[in-house]
Amino acid sequence: MGSELPGAAAALGDLDPHNLVRALIQGVLPNGTSVLRHPSPNIMFTRDLGVIVGQARLLTFAAKPARRREMRLSRALMRHHPVFGDGPLLDISQHVASPALEGGDVLVLSADQVAIGVGARTDERSARAAAALLHSTGVSEVHLVKLRASRATMHLDTVFTLIDDAHCLAFGPLVTQKSAAQVTTLQSNGSESQRTGSLLDVLAESGLPLTPIYCGDAHPI
Repeated sequence: MGSELPGAAAALGDLDPHNLVRALIQGVLPNGTSVLRHPSPNIMFTRDLGVIVGQARLLTFAAKPARRREMRLSRALMRHHPVFGDGPLLDISQHVASPALEGGDVLVLSADQVAIGVGARTDERSARAAAALLHSTGVSEVHLVKLRASRATMHLDTVFTLIDDAHCLAFGPLVTQKSAAQVTTLQSNGSESQRTGSLLDVLAESGLPLTPIYCGDAHPI
């Protein structure tokens, strides 16, 4: 945990696994002694902590300091816990300095297509690095969806997410307005294309026709 743990390593090292996990999340030892400055309540938002694409494990990196400890913990789990198997481990920090990639921005659209939102919590450098690593696992197309950097569009899955292979839950203005979405599609063969239009139209052009179930009314954000 870096500078959060001056002098605490010995105390944490003496804990059994159950109490160690509690201390790393809550910031206190079983006897009530504080060892970390703050707890990690945002760890409840588990979709940000890691991404599974096929058999591959894509590690995530928080954009804000408040969430960095929990993603350090999730990366350790993804690397070492047997429940995640031994599929490819995709680590963008080997290719990008100060990465910012959160799981709420990564949506698996099909066996060979993935969408990544680029906005408040995931930057374009990190999204492109993730796309290159995903291509190495057999994903043929990665769609980078540009989001306005605001709290209302903090992650792609807050305005668009799949329910099944034919339906999506979506904020209407983003997916229907003809100039609402700016999408850069990165192909595994190295080609790149940019399209502006409704997100539904862009995905349909890529062979992913979806029927939307609207939420959030029709008020522009």
